[in-house]
Amino acid sequence: MIAVEGARRLVADPPGPGVLAPAQAFSPAAFLDSLRPGGVTWTVEDETPDASQVA
Repeated sequence: MIAVEGARRLVADPPGPGVLAPAQAFSPAAFLDSLRPGGVTWTVEDETPDASQVA
């Protein structure tokens, strides 16, 4: 499912020549949202330590 969606996006809107990371080829959030019908969910968590955790 993930590989097919990535290939579909690359064919529908080619990013141009050269080697690109997936995040450069298409929007990561839009890509992950497109997988929701297949039961894939995602979140972004802030793991920045607060001042009390920094030595």
